[in-house]
Amino acid sequence: MNIGIRIKLFIQTCYQSQLFFAKLVNLDPTYLNRIINNRLNPGVDILSRFNSAGVSLDWLLNGSGSMYSTNSLGEKLKNMVSDSSNITQNTTNKRVISWISENYDNLENFCNIFKIDLQKSHSIIYESAMPDSEYLEILNEAGCNIKWLHTGQGSRFENNPAGTILKMKNKNFQSTIKS
Repeated sequence: MNIGIRIKLFIQTCYQSQLFFAKLVNLDPTYLNRIINNRLNPGVDILSRFNSAGVSLDWLLNGSGSMYSTNSLGEKLKNMVSDSSNITQNTTNKRVISWISENYDNLENFCNIFKIDLQKSHSIIYESAMPDSEYLEILNEAGCNIKWLHTGQGSRFENNPAGTILKMKNKNFQSTIKS
């Protein structure tokens, strides 16, 4: 996982949108998008702004430790997300199962398409409290909106090629049922 994917995961987990986060850290949304898409590496000033918004620089740069910084906002975000996660841990896993079933028919097909070990995937979904960040990244690439996965709010589909295809497939299916 790289900086762009990590900051995107942080934004989806803790904030309403990339635009909201960009305004919060006083950054042009286009510039933030370039960082997320790995076209630019953030400088020290930008990293400092990210840290002030609650993201741990150790996690952002190296992938180690907690996603949240140890500053007051990081602690507040961690508590807020963990409180909502305690309520929805089973709900999140149920959403993962439902989303995979609706869009990829079953877990085995999903694993074959994305070259994931079926046993590991089964263990993550059915035995762990929450999918880990690596699995969330795979779900995101597969078209799943991570914010929806955590909160149940917004579109189920990520705004990426896979999500767009699945959204269109779902709309065509819904219109076929109505006819």
